[in-house]
Amino acid sequence: MGIFSGIGSLFDPKPSKQFKEGRGDTLAALYGPGTEMGDIGPARMLTGTSSNPFASASYGPQGAGYQFSPEMQGLFNQSLGNIGSTQGILDKYFGKDFLTEGPLFNALNQSRIGRVEAGEDAAANALSKIFNLGGASTGTGMQSSQLINQLNAAKAQEDYNVMANLFGLRGTTLGQLGTNLGQMAGFENFGRNALQDAMGLSSDLTNLDLQKLNLAIGANNSYRQAKSQDIGLGAQLGGIADAGLAAYGAGGGSFGDYGALSSMASGMYPKQTSFMDFLKQFGQGSNGPTTPEFNPLYRFLETGPAMSGR
Repeated sequence: MGIFSGIGSLFDPKPSKQFKEGRGDTLAALYGPGTEMGDIGPARMLTGTSSNPFASASYGPQGAGYQFSPEMQGLFNQSLGNIGSTQGILDKYFGKDFLTEGPLFNALNQSRIGRVEAGEDAAANALSKIFNLGGASTGTGMQSSQLINQLNAAKAQEDYNVMANLFGLRGTTLGQLGTNLGQMAGFENFGRNALQDAMGLSSDLTNLDLQKLNLAIGANNSYRQAKSQDIGLGAQLGGIADAGLAAYGAGGGSFGDYGALSSMASGMYPKQTSFMDFLKQFGQGSNGPTTPEFNPLYRFLETGPAMSGR
């Protein structure tokens, strides 16, 4: 490295400057002007939201959930109320012993008792007529047996009717409960669909943010790598000093007319015949020539390294 080329390199833009500018352009494109590396990150999960005429939902690091629209919420509340009412009917009228006791059984059984008693009264009257008219005989005995069998059959039918009515009413109530539960499941599907959309959006946003972060990290790593390969100011000045000392040594203890420095000085100042004369000329100011005491470089080269400590 020549002295003057080394001095010129001090003012050349370092390669890392281009990577630094590239990093700045990348951050500006990804996050907006003026963004620095410290302003971004860390990697995080982003919240996704979704809404439709039936429900709105969110999915993110704070949790997940959905909310019905006001219209759907009204229908949901109505269906929920129907479930409560239906369950109340089941608890009140259809307990574990609903076939033998309970308000509904008592009501149906009371009607049954009235019909059975009416049948018994009619059978008793018929038996009285049979025995009053025919007396005790084989014929009247058979007629009496038929009346009793008919009466028992009527009682059994009444018992069956009570149980059939109880089972029928219970089945109708359970069917209504199933309908209400089915409506609730439909409402839940509306909410889950909105939540599914929010979850998908959260995933897409998070992946996009990670891609942006990776691009920013890549641009920053490129800048840091280029920065690590830059020649520092100290190394540049050291190289210039080494080149100067090498030229000094090649000139036998003085720069004289040797080397690239002397040639360059002679080219810049044709009237000078040596680099020392060039330094003298270089040391002149507006007030006239500068004495060696005020020209440190000239003094160093003229008196030698041993005198540089003065």
